[in-house]
Amino acid sequence: MASTYLWRTPMHPNTSSRRVHSAELKARILAECRQPCGTTMAVITQAVLGQAAIDVNGMNQAQKVRLADEVFAQQPNMLASILALHRMGVGMVELEVPLHILLVTFQAMKRSGHAWPMVTEAMQETCMQRLTARARFNEGLPDDLAQQVVQQFCDEHLERNLLAFVYGYLGDHDLLRVRTEAEKYLLMVALNLVECVASLDPRPPLEDRAPTWVKGNGRTLTPRRPAPG
Repeated sequence: MASTYLWRTPMHPNTSSRRVHSAELKARILAECRQPCGTTMAVITQAVLGQAAIDVNGMNQAQKVRLADEVFAQQPNMLASILALHRMGVGMVELEVPLHILLVTFQAMKRSGHAWPMVTEAMQETCMQRLTARARFNEGLPDDLAQQVVQQFCDEHLERNLLAFVYGYLGDHDLLRVRTEAEKYLLMVALNLVECVASLDPRPPLEDRAPTWVKGNGRTLTPRRPAPG
């Protein structure tokens, strides 16, 4: 189950202050949480993600460097967001954690067989704003309601398998507790990586593509997956 640390404290490390929402709003949120979860299929499946993790775990340093070079060539903004953490006070040892998450994520994108557009700086900013707003909002919720909101968010996420992996890997390295500003930045950047991947509209392998429709101007259209909420 996803931790509530992200949704309670990332904006204010080492504090217990929380904003308060009205009882009416809390009741509406609770009603929404009781609705059936969405069934959108994640592009990065558990099998793909598991094999990607095995791939990266089995790489030596030189192989990881080559994979990082691929990330730089195909998704430079994703790599830049991780490397920028060093300027925000994240030490080199801690930096290995989000770097590993990035390599596994990129390897999973490759193994999915889909053609992935490039994550732009504008997309990163939009996703971070949405992630930050959600975190601030959830600061004012009671523990039980906050847990339900977080769980529903994870269950309905467009890339729920990737999100679970990131939560788990951060938890394994005790980085979900947001004790310092550096840990806050690391956590938010790692989770924003997932948000950016979920915001992309990858094209499936040619043999698996859905039927296309041709508009009057001759352009072919294929169904897009819904944008994240």
